[in-house]
Amino acid sequence: MNKPNNEYEMLFGQCYELIQSALRCYVQSGNRVLDLGINNGNLEMHLEAEAIDCKVIGVDTDAEALAKIASLDLFLVDVKIVCADANEFVTGFTGEIDNVILSATLHEINDYENQAEYLRWFFGRMAEVLPSGGNVIVGDFYFPNDVTDEQYRSFKAFQLQAIAHADAREKFVNPELLTDIACECGFHVAKYDEIRAVKELNRRYYTVVFEKK
Repeated sequence: MNKPNNEYEMLFGQCYELIQSALRCYVQSGNRVLDLGINNGNLEMHLEAEAIDCKVIGVDTDAEALAKIASLDLFLVDVKIVCADANEFVTGFTGEIDNVILSATLHEINDYENQAEYLRWFFGRMAEVLPSGGNVIVGDFYFPNDVTDEQYRSFKAFQLQAIAHADAREKFVNPELLTDIACECGFHVAKYDEIRAVKELNRRYYTVVFEKK
């Protein structure tokens, strides 16, 4: 792929619609929600717009982004902000929860050198804190095998130029590995969607809802 760095068309709108759809289907009024990587609260604004009256614990390490949540016009969605590392927070979490959200968070918090071991730990922990019927809602990106390393490096250069941030390819979790281990840990796939996330490159975005059996 020999495209100039400024010619990638990002399909963020379509990606965001997938995670919004999952929230509409599985987060209900009265739910207790743990949002790992809440950032600036965009998903909470969507829950508010859908009139979903719920309580959210929003965890993130970005204090600047968290500060923006305090200025959001949220009346139905009650957000408690926690500035903390997601894995450290999950390790000590003892509350009751109905849904866990990871929107473009999993690739940031997993151990990319041993993803299988990390995922077994994470879903083992989720199995402890979620009731039967509780959900882990994951939305994230990955690069399939048909994307060459040369293509990835070109896209990475584009990202660094456009947003001054680009993740290593190996940080992203393949959805096949993700679903295999989640099911191994007592969950089943309640909903799965996947689309192309970049018009010129087969970078993929998936949303999967894991329901605890």
